[in-house]
Amino acid sequence: MNLGLLAEPIVTERLSLRILLPEDAEILQAYLLENRLHLAPWEPLRSEEYFSLEQCR
Repeated sequence: MNLGLLAEPIVTERLSLRILLPEDAEILQAYLLENRLHLAPWEPLRSEEYFSLEQCR
């Protein structure tokens, strides 16, 4: 897989899409925790460690 193609963000008038970086870990963790209960019916069972900041890195 050519990751060079994924390094450039995709930007439109209403969207900016890019790969998450290690420094985005806090944002990812907040998303996971905020949506945990809502997404639970469609997600596999997750350990508490999955939601840790370290795991998000």
